[in-house]
Amino acid sequence: MSEVWRTYRANFGRILRLAIILEGVPSVLFVPVGVVQVARIVRLWRELLASPTLARSGFAHLWTTFPSSDPAIAAALGFLTSLGALSAMLLSGAVAIFLLAPRSEERSIRGSLRVVRGRWMPLAIPMVVLGLGFAAASGLQATWLARFSALDPQNPAGFADARSAFGVAPLFAILVPAIEIAVIYLVVRWAVAIPALFVEGLGLRSALRRSSELTRGRRLSIALFLAMLGVVVGLLGWLVIYLPAFAVGALLGFDSPVGLAAASIVAIAGLLLTAPFLPIALAILYRDFRVAGPRAVPPFETSPAGWRPEP
Repeated sequence: MSEVWRTYRANFGRILRLAIILEGVPSVLFVPVGVVQVARIVRLWRELLASPTLARSGFAHLWTTFPSSDPAIAAALGFLTSLGALSAMLLSGAVAIFLLAPRSEERSIRGSLRVVRGRWMPLAIPMVVLGLGFAAASGLQATWLARFSALDPQNPAGFADARSAFGVAPLFAILVPAIEIAVIYLVVRWAVAIPALFVEGLGLRSALRRSSELTRGRRLSIALFLAMLGVVVGLLGWLVIYLPAFAVGALLGFDSPVGLAAASIVAIAGLLLTAPFLPIALAILYRDFRVAGPRAVPPFETSPAGWRPEP
């Protein structure tokens, strides 16, 4: 962890410029959707506070009109999330090249961006396909939430309309934890795939195999390290992203375009300050694992020649 911080400080200006180019520009795409969300939330709470009737049925009204219950907004956020993940992967590759590339001309902003531009296609198509799937799943989930939250205890007919929502609930309860566990395992197993892809010039499948080899026998320590890093970066994110953005929005007014735009700019600036920590950590892990080499798989013990089990 201390080496991550030292590397961040020593290369702050150059790595921040990489973050601005590779994550700052894509982050702007979230602003229109975020503005629509916040504007709806502000209007919703004003309606709840101004109407005694709505206040009595506040929960149902809140969830049926909340932005997350809008399939269009949920689908847009789902697709944008995959684009954000792609930009984070490109930043991770650029940072790995900047810190570890064997040729000195690649250990610069222009050099690392040139390498990323030449090797990003193996990631683009899978992430776009994943984004479309994520958008469809998010839209379906929003539709389910809207139908489930529309239940009215005083209107039995409403239960018939939302019967399918109850049928989907157990499926979500089973699938979501299983998917989360699988994702955590794959994140740990393929933790250094992106640095391997860009630094060694591998294809996507070869990079995943390379990461699986390098992380074998080390996955528990990798999981603990990434969890600790996530806690630290999460706390830092609250300090430099959410609290300043909320303060600016509250000061200028979340219900005004100026307030929403200013809060969004502050949030993106904070995001860019914290974004390089994970790429730096993954580059350091990849360097150390590559130097140490893959851990050998312990061979199975074999029985001596001529050995027979006792009767």
